[in-house]
Amino acid sequence: MAIPTWVSGQVLTASDVNSWFVPLAKIKSGTESVTSSTTLQNDDDLFVTVTATGTYAVRILLMYDASTAADLKVGFTGPAGAVLVGNASGLEVGASASTGDFIGNITGISDTVNFGGLGAGTTLSAIITGTLRTTGTGGTFQLQWAQAVSGGTATRIFADSHMMLWRIS
Repeated sequence: MAIPTWVSGQVLTASDVNSWFVPLAKIKSGTESVTSSTTLQNDDDLFVTVTATGTYAVRILLMYDASTAADLKVGFTGPAGAVLVGNASGLEVGASASTGDFIGNITGISDTVNFGGLGAGTTLSAIITGTLRTTGTGGTFQLQWAQAVSGGTATRIFADSHMMLWRIS
């Protein structure tokens, strides 16, 4: 759907304002952890409801820690037919210092990206940006995550990590 064209004097409805001028935003309220599991799980906080036949600019900031062996695996789930394309940047898997940048492409909503860890207590950040396009079905767009390699030390995503989506068509 194209962005509507409004005319002088037209009164915007609450739906117009909420759909086109207010970003969908979620912030993580508390730290969440996964131990000994590579199975993607839905994040407890980082999800939003998107409309059918919409296009959104996506920006996600994750603050996390993970052991050097387990790392962090990130994926997404969304409405039937949704397409996500974009880029991810963060610590490269296997890096021994926080200077090992990684940039990966996301070419579908079912793609996963792995980010490196530097051990429990070393907070790192990962940024994911892209475009989400929905077809005839609206629904929940949600971050999923797990350990990239199963390990006994918890992989954690910290409070204040967040996601924002802006409707662009």
